[in-house]
Amino acid sequence: MYSSSYNKPQKVESYDYYAKQEQRRLQSKLDDTDANLTASQRADIIASQRALEKEMQMQRLKEIIPQKINRIISEHKEYAERGQRYLGEAYAEIQTITKRLDDALDSKTGAAVQEWLGNMQYRELEHLRLLRENAEKSIRLD
Repeated sequence: MYSSSYNKPQKVESYDYYAKQEQRRLQSKLDDTDANLTASQRADIIASQRALEKEMQMQRLKEIIPQKINRIISEHKEYAERGQRYLGEAYAEIQTITKRLDDALDSKTGAAVQEWLGNMQYRELEHLRLLRENAEKSIRLD
């Protein structure tokens, strides 16, 4: 009724496993005193070991770097969202202060204060916009 032809899935070993096996194989060749290796053969084995180590490091970095980049981006998005909320609150508060000053002072002085606050607000917002653009350019992944 049931066939015994079911094949269990083979566990796929990671690159690290195979690379470590290759490292051991190369090291055993170097350690083998009966092999009578020439200087160039020893140099080739050592060069192979170094190349393998570099490749292992590259594989680890390819796994780790995207994770770290995503973590950094998410942290900075949260920071940017908090900053955006803060700017909204600060803008509303400046508008309230400007209105109160305009109401409290005579028309010329109130207009001058309102113009000064508007210019200051514009400069600050422009500065923050440039900072945000530079930050976005620095983390662009394309």
